[in-house]
Amino acid sequence: MEIREKYLSVDSVENGEIITILDEGEYSTIKDAKGIEKSVINFRVNNGRYDLIYTPSVVAQKLLIKAYGRDTKDWVMKKFSVKLVDSMAFGKPSKSILPQPLEVKI
Repeated sequence: MEIREKYLSVDSVENGEIITILDEGEYSTIKDAKGIEKSVINFRVNNGRYDLIYTPSVVAQKLLIKAYGRDTKDWVMKKFSVKLVDSMAFGKPSKSILPQPLEVKI
């Protein structure tokens, strides 16, 4: 079976699914809904079946930084479980991925 999604998103993941971070991430520039350019970080992750691209939200990044530290090199092979939460995106109700780190820095 071929996966249809190449990104880790609310459409390609289930609540409680375990995700492994595979690399230290790479910055890219995207345009938001208003056409304004912004910088995002993309991580290659694996959900146990497929390698996917994960672009964590600012809130998600803060949770990962708190658990694993500011240097994303330290995040490689770390795992988190997925928690799907209600959120707002562009002024509309939405769902988002809130990572729940399975390990924390000491």
